[in-house]
Amino acid sequence: MKSIFQFIIVLAIVLSSCKKDDELACESEPVTLDETAYELDLGSFPPPMTPEGFQLTTAKVALGRMLFYEEKLSSLNNQSCASCHSQATGFSDINQFSEGSEGNVGDRQAMAVINLAWNNNGFFWDGRSPSLAHQSLQPIISPIEMAESHANVITKLNEIQGYKDQFIRAYGNEEITPLKMGQAMEQFMMTKLKI
Repeated sequence: MKSIFQFIIVLAIVLSSCKKDDELACESEPVTLDETAYELDLGSFPPPMTPEGFQLTTAKVALGRMLFYEEKLSSLNNQSCASCHSQATGFSDINQFSEGSEGNVGDRQAMAVINLAWNNNGFFWDGRSPSLAHQSLQPIISPIEMAESHANVITKLNEIQGYKDQFIRAYGNEEITPLKMGQAMEQFMMTKLKI
C-alpha cells in the first residue's frame, strides 16, 4: 500500500512539473538528434528541385511548424507567420493589405505559402530572397510586419525549454540561430503545409 502511495506522489510531482504550454519539456528520455526523413507526399507532382544535400527531416519540419505558429517572433508577442498566412484561408491573407504586429499596414497582401517546394523564381514580389530559409526571416525584422530583431527572438525562444529540446532534435544542439530558424521554417513550408 505504501509503494502505491509513493508512486502516486511521484507521478503527481512529475505531472505538476510539466507546463501545458510547453508539452515538449515533459519527456523523460534524453533529447537527441533525430534525422528521421520526412516523407513528402508528392501526389501527382514531380519531385521538387532542392539544393544538393537538402533533406527534409521530421524534427526540422516539426520545429518549423512550431516557429511558423509562434507569436514570440513579433515585437509585441501577438503575431506569428500564421497570422497573415492563415491555414483557414489557404495559408494566405484575406485582407488586401496585411497588417503588422504593431498595427502597421503593408502595401501588399501576404502571399499564399503553399506548394513552395516547386518555386524557383525567388521569393517576395520581386524575387529578392533566393530561398525560403532567407525569406522566412525577413518579416521578423520588417518594421511594418513583425517589427522584431532576430537577437530578441532568440532570447525569447531560449526561455522555453521545448524550443531548446526541439533544436537538439533538429540540429543536434540547443543553439538557436537565425540560420537554423530559417532552415526549419523552410522545411515546414516545403511540406505543402500539411498539418
